[in-house]
Amino acid sequence: MDNTDTNTRLQSPDLVAPREAEVVYGREVTFHWDAVDGADAYTLQVASDAKFSDVVLQEDVGDQTAVTVGEYFPTDNSTFFWRVIARSPDAESRGERIESFIAASEEDASRALSSPDEEMGPVTELVRAAKADVSAKMLEPESRFEREKEMGVAYEGVAAGQIMSIAVSILLVIGIAVIILFNWYNTTTAGQRDAVSQAGEYTQLREVEAQAEEQLSQTGVVDEQQGVYRIPIDEAMDIIATEQYRAQQAEERGRSPVVTGGAQNDQN
Repeated sequence: MDNTDTNTRLQSPDLVAPREAEVVYGREVTFHWDAVDGADAYTLQVASDAKFSDVVLQEDVGDQTAVTVGEYFPTDNSTFFWRVIARSPDAESRGERIESFIAASEEDASRALSSPDEEMGPVTELVRAAKADVSAKMLEPESRFEREKEMGVAYEGVAAGQIMSIAVSILLVIGIAVIILFNWYNTTTAGQRDAVSQAGEYTQLREVEAQAEEQLSQTGVVDEQQGVYRIPIDEAMDIIATEQYRAQQAEERGRSPVVTGGAQNDQN
């Protein structure tokens, strides 16, 4: 975290030239910026990307506000970004002001100088967009809010970053709610399917029982050739019980009584 007091931090210099992806002769590039109150030294930085993660030139230039770098940059229409850090014994600037240039051949630079309205295709717009994005991220919150307010993306003290955070939070809550509803729907549907399945099985069981009961209570032909017929179970049980009773009575009548013990008459 940067603990430098914002009240003592130096302002970043206004960059005069080159600006806005200006096409310049790569073998002789002159950098010019405005002086900053309270600064007694400046550091020139040039990078191949707008985030300055690949710095190709860093030079302390003292209190000068214009320097020429010769025989250093290529002439193949490469794009570079530059900024100046203002310094004092107890403070320095953040370097949020960034400009860009295209290092080209002397012929291309002369042609661009004679036709300043011409741009080098979509590359120029991409360079400008990248520079603006990095510059915005490096601004103080107050400065960023003022800039967003001018652009119409800040409202009643809510910065664009806060609006995005709120929007992301809302989308996250909606996503969680959708997942919960989806799981609840699947669970409910599965329960209903089980209930319907059980009800169907019970209905089928009742139909089978009804059919069996109907067969047990009706008279019908099983095998006419064999002389096999079906009679109601109640009648069948009565017939069986009657036959068993008659068989038992016949068996009892056919038995001889057996007498044991008692007195015998002597005929002698």
